[in-house]
Amino acid sequence: MKMKKLFISLTISLITFIANGQTKPWLHVDGNMVKNTFGNLVTLRGVSIIAPEYATSNPYNPKTPAEYISWLADSTRGWYSRILRIPVCGLNTTPAIAYNFIDPLVQQAISLGLYVIIDFHNVTNYGSGGTSQATVLNFWKYFAPKYADSSNILFEVYNEPVNPADWTQWKDFIQPVVNAIRTVAPKNIILMGSPQWSTYTNYAISNPISGDNIVYVFHIYPNQGAPTSTLLDSKFGNAANSIPVMITEFGWNQNAGYSDGITYGTTSNWGIPFRKYLDAHPTISWVNWVFDNYWMPSIFDQNWNLMGTENQGEFIKSWLAEKNKLVTRVATVRSNASLLSVYAIEGKISVSMVGLIRVEIYSTTGKLLVSVNTKGNKIELNSSLDKGIYIVRAYDEDGLAITERMLIKN
Repeated sequence: MKMKKLFISLTISLITFIANGQTKPWLHVDGNMVKNTFGNLVTLRGVSIIAPEYATSNPYNPKTPAEYISWLADSTRGWYSRILRIPVCGLNTTPAIAYNFIDPLVQQAISLGLYVIIDFHNVTNYGSGGTSQATVLNFWKYFAPKYADSSNILFEVYNEPVNPADWTQWKDFIQPVVNAIRTVAPKNIILMGSPQWSTYTNYAISNPISGDNIVYVFHIYPNQGAPTSTLLDSKFGNAANSIPVMITEFGWNQNAGYSDGITYGTTSNWGIPFRKYLDAHPTISWVNWVFDNYWMPSIFDQNWNLMGTENQGEFIKSWLAEKNKLVTRVATVRSNASLLSVYAIEGKISVSMVGLIRVEIYSTTGKLLVSVNTKGNKIELNSSLDKGIYIVRAYDEDGLAITERMLIKN
């Protein structure tokens, strides 16, 4: 007899979406949060690779960018990245060439079920004497329409503008870029850097960039100080109480061969307290720098051994696994007076909850597959759903909706 077993991994107010093989639900900003199409808070956690155009110049056992990407999302190797950041450096002055170079990698990442950040990766002054506004505009006018219909893609408009160290001048510089993107790509999340290596996030609280679905970026390394709650609150935590914030670069290593004056730190004194803070602030998504064996602070040594002890590699891998790995178990969840339980066997799905009045089942791309009204505490549905990941939303008579993700395995 062929039987279907259903396992559900449950949270009430927070869902971190897992890879489903291709397109992901659209993300949007709601207050200080990023949410999915089901209205649930989404916390994205992953890694950045080096700029793909420089991968072959690595003098230590170089790997192709495609190898990086297949590795960082490979659960059989213990990796559970859910978002990938792809920097575009020297090629960003020739957008068409850059696009042809990185789009195969973007498509590979999408096929693996990843969200992808396309990062205009300049670390320069902006405006007069630095990167011109025209350069940034030309890049995004080319790239934004290419990915306007892709729910997997986020745009990081400028990695680390340095000077002028003035929010008003930065806003005047970057607002036309945002406007140009929104003209052709109204839905993609825009990740917004700031002067002084993307550390001026606090200025956006009272004087935000105009536009929808903008998330403000912060970059932090050990040179900024010990990651106490007081320090991190002052850097970006207080801002994250009122505007959406994402850490798109952080990292450390104790080994001097894989760190420098900016990134030198230890897991005990920097990594652990930093993780504790971010885990306590689930509205803040993060991307670690960097999934490499050469650029600093790398997570591998030159021979592609994952570095541990007081270096970041093993710690980041474990953190991603603990937060992003799908927990496969039969479970129930209690919310107020309602208890939701779901199970499937022999082609039927049973949903039980006190005061149940409606059940909906969605694909992970947000497509409604099943919608049934009912009365009572339980309903059995005939199911022809294939193995895969689905979203179950159950409503009770008091208006409570509990949304859960489920994995059906044949």
